Amino acid sequence: MEMSETKLLKKDPVVIGALGGSGTRLIAQTLMELGYYLGDEIDEQNDSLLFTRIFQRPDWIRTTGRENFDRYLSMFTRRMTGEGWSLTDIIRYITALYRKSTIKSGRRKELIHAFTQNWCSGKHQLTRWGWKEPISHLFLQELVDYFPNMKYIHVIRHGLDMAFSTNTQQLRYWGYRYDLSVNLEKDNIPYMQLEYWIRSNKQAIETARNSLGSNFYLLNYDEYCQNPEPELERLLEFLDIKTTDEECRRLVNLSKPTSTGRYKNRNIRLFNDRQISEVTQLGFEV
Repeated sequence: MEMSETKLLKKDPVVIGALGGSGTRLIAQTLMELGYYLGDEIDEQNDSLLFTRIFQRPDWIRTTGRENFDRYLSMFTRRMTGEGWSLTDIIRYITALYRKSTIKSGRRKELIHAFTQNWCSGKHQLTRWGWKEPISHLFLQELVDYFPNMKYIHVIRHGLDMAFSTNTQQLRYWGYRYDLSVNLEKDNIPYMQLEYWIRSNKQAIETARNSLGSNFYLLNYDEYCQNPEPELERLLEFLDIKTTDEECRRLVNLSKPTSTGRYKNRNIRLFNDRQISEVTQLGFEV
């Protein structure tokens, strides 16, 4: 496992994961305002495109072994912390970009970036770093094994609202990990989306609690938006960061009103009693 040098140089990261569309953009923005380095290439949702390009490869993930996964995770870590890549690393990354990756846009630009950064890289003296990519929760056990002292923020949003979301990417790409397969033309997509929400959140929460203990923070996005002050205080306590009152007010102002409760205008008879019960058990009123 190629990690010893990196782990000696850097603190373990803070990782943000969730079902896509759960509000992770705001949480990532909050961390950046607090001085966290989340990468040199992030999209409008504050996702780490480097993590996405390497690990958003469902077919590869199905068949790859743990050693190979850790090899790519080591590459990702070295790039994030400013260390150079070997020619072998670059070849592996080209493979990730051009074979089986679901991310097609910007590949040529990223390929040039991968080559040039290797010659101008310098080790970043990072005290606060991490990344935000919703699919991180899919690889939580692998991440914990690699970064035993990492902190993980899992963002969760009302399951019935998420069921009616048009963002079905995780369901389509990763449903198989929860024994779900989907046909967008034939299936009851809200039902399938809610089932994915239930199974993926329960597994992520169980893994995080068992593996991380106090280094795990479950953030209810609905509560964060409705009552940001105490929620922000809890987040800062989890991160072990002290701020001034002025800084807190600035961070609270990042919170924008969100469209919660949209399910109330939809037909929730699409869901069965067990699913509704699961939503309430995960902390949401119906």
